[in-house]
Amino acid sequence: MNYFSSISSSKSEWNYSESDIAKKFLFFNVLKDGRVHVFTSIFEKAPPSDHPVSTPGVETKDVNISPDISARIFLPTSAVNSAGNNNKLPLLFYIHGGGFCMQSAFSVEYSLFVSLVVAEASVIAVSVEYSLFPKRYIPACYDDCWDALQWVASHCKGLGPEPWINAHADLGRIFVSGD
Repeated sequence: MNYFSSISSSKSEWNYSESDIAKKFLFFNVLKDGRVHVFTSIFEKAPPSDHPVSTPGVETKDVNISPDISARIFLPTSAVNSAGNNNKLPLLFYIHGGGFCMQSAFSVEYSLFVSLVVAEASVIAVSVEYSLFPKRYIPACYDDCWDALQWVASHCKGLGPEPWINAHADLGRIFVSGD
């Protein structure tokens, strides 16, 4: 049985009653028959932008790391403007909060927060979009983060798939952070 074949924001679409719920959580319900009803995202997502209005001086873009893992990359425009001088920036690998069951690297809150850190600290940042519980069980979220960190490390000789990291990141100075 595929417990996640139907994800919706409306309980009525799932056709169950309060007595069918084994455990209620803020963003999903576990039903007595083992199904998990995940509410659709209630968090607004910010689109990537070359010049986001919310944080001047930071460019962003979204990348696919693998078929199941993506990330948002944040780059200070000062790095773009001084690309020829070989001054590479430290890289911040950021794991967004949400208890591995909610939120997104692309949410407005985290996009704004990481943009502010990038602008203030003059670093390039990679914010990973990992699998969330209960759609995928733990340790999938940890594995996704590890795979994304290995993807970042694949750029160490300047030959990785992402030009921004190749051109602007000093991979001798990687910092891992999250909340």
